[in-house]
Amino acid sequence: MKPFRAIFLAACCAAILPAAHCDGGPFFEQDVPLDIAFFSGVTVPPAAPGPITKNKKLTVGIGSGAWHSKGDEPGILYTITDRGPNIDTGDAQLENFLSMKIGSGSGKIFPVPNFSPSIYKLQVCLGQYTVLDIIQLKTAGGFPISGVSVPAIEQGFDGAGNKLPGDVNAIDSEALVRLKNGEFWIASEYGPDLIHVGADGRIIDRLVPLGASKVPGTGLFPEYYNARRLNRGFESIAISPDEKFLYTMIQSPLEQKVSGVNVGRNSRCLRFLKIDRAALSIVHEYIYEEQPITEFTLDYVAGSSSQGNVKVSEMVCLDTDKLLVLERETKTTKLFLVKLAGATATEGMSLDLIEKATDPVAVPGAPELPAGVTPVSKKLVFDGPTDFPGLVKKVEGIAWLGGGDFVLINDNDFSTEDEPPGTPAVTTLTRIFIPPHKLQ
Repeated sequence: MKPFRAIFLAACCAAILPAAHCDGGPFFEQDVPLDIAFFSGVTVPPAAPGPITKNKKLTVGIGSGAWHSKGDEPGILYTITDRGPNIDTGDAQLENFLSMKIGSGSGKIFPVPNFSPSIYKLQVCLGQYTVLDIIQLKTAGGFPISGVSVPAIEQGFDGAGNKLPGDVNAIDSEALVRLKNGEFWIASEYGPDLIHVGADGRIIDRLVPLGASKVPGTGLFPEYYNARRLNRGFESIAISPDEKFLYTMIQSPLEQKVSGVNVGRNSRCLRFLKIDRAALSIVHEYIYEEQPITEFTLDYVAGSSSQGNVKVSEMVCLDTDKLLVLERETKTTKLFLVKLAGATATEGMSLDLIEKATDPVAVPGAPELPAGVTPVSKKLVFDGPTDFPGLVKKVEGIAWLGGGDFVLINDNDFSTEDEPPGTPAVTTLTRIFIPPHKLQ
């Protein structure tokens, strides 16, 4: 399907296309040109995307998270970008994307380092969407924030290979919920952290791990959350219908480096948090157990696939302590109905007792779960390869329209990747239907 281009109009009809009911093609494909996005220029000189791209023009990856507010017109969606276009140093695609190589060492190239992570308000209708608003994320003082990490997290480079100092307030936003008063809560990978944001995009508060957090904010999460795997912080957030509780989960198991080995990476145990929003306190931490990598059939290759490739990218709260969780590899998407009732509270249990103890690579014969720990319950309600063959890869967002209707959206990585070669990835919105009885 040829992607539609974004059309920026003042008004659009409120109707939304009928649900695909898991038996049709994609809802539609469309991209936002990067030249309409906000740029911050907070710690680096302005950069234009055109001159540094070799084979194509970047687009905006608006699909890191999605939200639909109850009471809004059916076609109104809120989505969010992540930190902006970025490429691993040493990645072979650099030669295809930039006319240069960047030296050895781990880090990220930010071709447009002054891009500001932003919330997009969309009006969806008739196979396209209109961008109604772009809410740029800002400091409390109203100064735009970039997505370029400080070197303590990950060294950034610009498109010419120069080291970037980074932005101490940088955000790698990955999911959002919108409150009834118009404010937002955002999940970010850098802390990992949860960020309370005003309707105008200004940061109200930023919740971070206790101890030596690498981003500024209010310490809340146990100190061991500082052991989050690089680029695997909080990628999901949900809120109870009465707005009393926030929910989030670490994207991949916490890990610690022991004798050069990342211990915990092959565990299947993820830390799941329930937070009292008014008190800003942790109600409980639980364990969510990932599915084995072998079940992600479109990605699994015997002998080379790793459990560490499985991740949780989104969740939506259907009722208090009942959630729909998106678990995925790159091409395989699964949705699980998750309930907290009966799960063991694990706050305070160290990495040695959870992640290390259940890492079969680090500890041969390790159990799947720590002794005495009951994880949250989960039930498969949507399996991409079976229920929607051809579903786009890298689905990261879910918006619940009510009942059994949901919209999925993918992260197109700002079109930094070509698959197939010469064809930029596009943002795809896919509407699916899950029979309500499966959600009970």
